[in-house]
Amino acid sequence: MTDSCFTCVKKNFLKINLFPAPIYDSESHVLRRGRLQTYLYVILLIVACTAIATYYSVTERTITKSEPKPNLKTYLNLHDQYKSTLTCPCTQIAIPYIQFITVKPSYHQYCLSYFNTRSWLDIVAAIDLALELSSNPTLVSPTTIFIALADFCSLSMQTVNDSLKVFYESNLVSGYAIEPNIFETQVQSIVDLFTSSTANSFKKSIDLIRRFLTNDQILRGAHGTNFYGHVNVTALFQLMPVKFGFRTLTDSDNNTCYCYMNSSCIEPAFIEQVGGSSQLYRIPGVYTGCSTIEAMFASTLQVFYDKMFVATLNIPSDISMHILNLSEKSRYTPTTPLNLIVQQLFIEDWNANKSFEQYYTGCQPSSCSYIVQIHREPIEVVTALLGIIGGLTTVLKFVISGVMEGRDALIEKCQKKKETSAATTFDNNSADKNGRKYNIDNRLNLTNLNSELH
Repeated sequence: MTDSCFTCVKKNFLKINLFPAPIYDSESHVLRRGRLQTYLYVILLIVACTAIATYYSVTERTITKSEPKPNLKTYLNLHDQYKSTLTCPCTQIAIPYIQFITVKPSYHQYCLSYFNTRSWLDIVAAIDLALELSSNPTLVSPTTIFIALADFCSLSMQTVNDSLKVFYESNLVSGYAIEPNIFETQVQSIVDLFTSSTANSFKKSIDLIRRFLTNDQILRGAHGTNFYGHVNVTALFQLMPVKFGFRTLTDSDNNTCYCYMNSSCIEPAFIEQVGGSSQLYRIPGVYTGCSTIEAMFASTLQVFYDKMFVATLNIPSDISMHILNLSEKSRYTPTTPLNLIVQQLFIEDWNANKSFEQYYTGCQPSSCSYIVQIHREPIEVVTALLGIIGGLTTVLKFVISGVMEGRDALIEKCQKKKETSAATTFDNNSADKNGRKYNIDNRLNLTNLNSELH
């Protein structure tokens, strides 16, 4: 039963003709061509549908998903999985730096030591006053350097605080949430720009002051540099002329340097012991120069690490004073010129911290969208085939019909050419036969004629 059904189906299938000939053209070769076209059409259709179904089943389709108001944990998970396509629009485009950046500079220990207090400056002022009354008018007071140093330390701190106020009021502008790694790099660049611009601005202000002092050639009292005045104080109640002399400094090579010619003249600083003794003490790392600021910049903080020298200042015993700690970690050495330390605002480290969590909280994304690649469901494959198969069948019928018509035309042309060639060959053979017969008849006639003559 099964075999007979299969045979019946096979027989009927072989009779299928999707390309029927016109009613008036029922020749057997036309029917065979129609069935051949049908077989070819079915095979190509099956192959095409199989290829299309396989393609749609293997390849993935792209869809866009959205996560409303994701928290930081959700965002980080999405970023790890869909980094290249994840976009999260910020509800707050401009986020103040103060929300996610903190800068807490740590300063050189000098700025936090006893040497930067009012008590120490009072002691320095007392020593300075004693030097004011010194009988040697050419002796430049080195203690003013300590006063200037404390002022610059306070000025540096104030400059940094003012700059931070402006910095914190600035905003990071971005329409979308910045990726964590890009956030780290971008914010670090912002902090680096802030620190460098603050230091450079402070340095320019100092350079301007130094230029003013260099061009200022007026008398500056007992702390003067270019000139000094001398009055004979023994002649009381008499009008005495004031004698002026050029201030000269002797460098380490014993060369004389005139401040009115070279504002960078310096020489090692000495201090006269308070109490009437004429003994001079070399101040470690301190120089006198053409101005207090020039002398300070050429000096170092070495004196504040020297316990023995501080003891020579006869500081009252009731004052608790500690020298700078040499073992404390610092980016500067005791012999680093103050010029370099001041230019860096006495800062050891800016201690800048940034928080991506706080930034993300400020951004407040309303949603996050990302692209996902997924495999198609079987129903999607079937739907795609149904959408394509209509046009595919039309194209296949058109192509197969055209190919078969072209094939038939080519076969017909070849047959005609073959028939023409065969006919030509036959005519040539007939002509040859007639020619040979004519020659034989002529020879026979000649032979008979010769016989009659004889």
